[in-house]
Amino acid sequence: MIDGTYQISLRLPAAHHDGAVVLSTSGNAVDANFIIDGIGGLRTKGTHDGDSFLLRGAVNLYQFGRVTYRIDGLVAGDVLKATCTTDRGTFDVAGTRKER
Repeated sequence: MIDGTYQISLRLPAAHHDGAVVLSTSGNAVDANFIIDGIGGLRTKGTHDGDSFLLRGAVNLYQFGRVTYRIDGLVAGDVLKATCTTDRGTFDVAGTRKER
């Protein structure tokens, strides 16, 4: 089950940001709400298969313009690991589920 709130860290090439993500599922759909310190928020939808999930979309970032992304993630117990691939580079997301 991937539903829950996770404290996360993003490791970008030039910076490190902390934040949270809330994942909620219905059928094979997943909704994600990212809140990243120093960056802002992102709501996105995708799909999941068991403990794996895929999120895709595009976002307008004031410093970069329009950025497309693909987030491939996995929840193993209370640990979240994901890779975000964008047209500006790739970075890792790691997190731990907050208390249930």
